[in-house]
Amino acid sequence: MQTRLKSKFETVSPVVCIRARSEYVVGGCANGIVSIWEIKTQNLIWILDCTISREGPYCGSVDFNDEWLCASLGNKLIIWSMTDVRSSWRTMNKMEFQIDSPHCSKIPRHIIEKHTTVGMITTLKMDFQQGILVTCGEDGVIYVWRICDFGSKNEMTPSMELCGHEEGVRCLQTIGDRLVTGSYDHSIKIWSLSTGNCLTTIRDHNGDVNAIDCTKSLLVSASDDLTVRLRDFFAVQNKSKPFTFREVAEY
Repeated sequence: MQTRLKSKFETVSPVVCIRARSEYVVGGCANGIVSIWEIKTQNLIWILDCTISREGPYCGSVDFNDEWLCASLGNKLIIWSMTDVRSSWRTMNKMEFQIDSPHCSKIPRHIIEKHTTVGMITTLKMDFQQGILVTCGEDGVIYVWRICDFGSKNEMTPSMELCGHEEGVRCLQTIGDRLVTGSYDHSIKIWSLSTGNCLTTIRDHNGDVNAIDCTKSLLVSASDDLTVRLRDFFAVQNKSKPFTFREVAEY
């Protein structure tokens, strides 16, 4: 009989975004703190302060792998080396750190302010197969960053800047060489990560596109128009073939 894992992590501030990978769960909190829990022990093992000032906005999105941890704070992208994070928690008594402790800010961090100040970074995602990080913002711009550049001492610049949405970008998903984005302008765009070109634009929602996901054969989206829609992912990329969508939920 398989044992079911049941865990509950206590937090001191509401968690507004979360990501789980093999060993850890990372959560971004409303007070600008990034909390890291170890799944095996169910312990809070470290906290990172990503605030620039105490009046700063909440941590809006997080993602990480074995090498890097990325978080967004307003229009800023903040990157930590997971090697630095791990070495810090291994050399300290676990009881020594608190949210207001100076230990939270001792780990070096790279702050990138590329998205404009008109809005915040709405979402970010690391694609390990492609070796990229994608960030989207309320400014309607999508930036693609090479993960291999994160350790560079030079000023980081995105490898691609994708423009085309008329309003902010709310959600994204990557699959292979394709990037799919959903926007407040009610549209979905499919981009080539090789060329940066927009391959097609889908306009079948009558509200903000809040969430998207895809497989090799399926593209699904959810919108403020109270529908969830499924499409043939191959057909929507191939403009020579007609595609149809199916409403799977109207709520």
